[in-house]
Amino acid sequence: MIAHRYILRQILKPLIAVLFAVNGLLLIAQLLKVGEVTFTAGLTFGNLLKTMIYFLPGFMMITGPVTVLLGILMGFARMSEDGELVAFAACGFSPWKLAKVPAVIGVMTWALTFYVSAVVAPACAGILEENFASLAKKQVAASLKAGDFFEDIPRLVLFPAHKTKVPGVFDGFLLYDHRPGHVRHALVANKARIVADDNSDRIDLYLSNGQVHARDKNRGLYSVLDFQHAVVGIDIQKVVANRTRFLHPYEAMSFERLAQVVSEVGKNPEENRLRASNVLYRRFAFPASCLVFALLAIGIGLSGKLRTSKGSLIVTGAVIVAYYLLVRLMDVIVYSRAMSPAIASWIPNAAVFALAVLILVRRSRVL
Repeated sequence: MIAHRYILRQILKPLIAVLFAVNGLLLIAQLLKVGEVTFTAGLTFGNLLKTMIYFLPGFMMITGPVTVLLGILMGFARMSEDGELVAFAACGFSPWKLAKVPAVIGVMTWALTFYVSAVVAPACAGILEENFASLAKKQVAASLKAGDFFEDIPRLVLFPAHKTKVPGVFDGFLLYDHRPGHVRHALVANKARIVADDNSDRIDLYLSNGQVHARDKNRGLYSVLDFQHAVVGIDIQKVVANRTRFLHPYEAMSFERLAQVVSEVGKNPEENRLRASNVLYRRFAFPASCLVFALLAIGIGLSGKLRTSKGSLIVTGAVIVAYYLLVRLMDVIVYSRAMSPAIASWIPNAAVFALAVLILVRRSRVL
């Protein structure tokens, strides 16, 4: 038991360090990706911190396997560098006894990763979806600058003339609408207030003292309408979807909802069913990769060939890159309808497992 506690300490130290480092890098990358939406919408530091925390469960399917592999390798590399693996062997400890602690770590990480990916991550993804949709609407409202034409909404031009001391309120406003299915018209107003609607994907324009110039080309009519006060709602669903495209809707779905999407053959397009099926089976396959990566790390670590942290980083980098390249290759094969997602999701794990077994068999022959 003393030896097992010692091995646990040697593995836990780098494992925790790797966990914080990998999550930190992923958070920075995610922050760069969503920075345009969050900072333009005026998100406070506290709310930004909460938003970043909601991303962490979604990272678990990446950080879990990486942390297990690198943590175990670095722990064994340090013991190998100091000759402690040789000392354990001289005291009668077989490699299989030394493998008990990292194997338990692999099982525990698999269980935690599966729970997070199945329960916590979808719930957090749903919250992120709502938050970023709201932020995107606020960003659209905040993107209206005095003296600049705003043309992000297809076939619609907005032009606020002069800013005021009140945020979102402008003196002088022009709206030109030439969307298909609408009567082409231009709207001008002396004052406008821009408000993002909290309950729908639209922004509301509260206008005062203006005119609407409408032209019906088919009927040869031109109309002018004066108004004192008017409220115009503009649908920005496509703009919101474009600015939140980094969020995947299937990630927020439960197992039951994903299975329902997959089973609705005539109702959902084939591509949507494939994507939902891919997400569904990956929720089983990615957590299980913690087990196969732990097995691989045990085989490499007990060989005694890795004696430095640098070597552990190189091996981990090579394995992870190869693994996720294989994952992407399986995605291409699945979306080309050449293989079932149920099979393709497990092939990367099977490849790592085969490599781990090969290394362990060769190790046992040496012994």
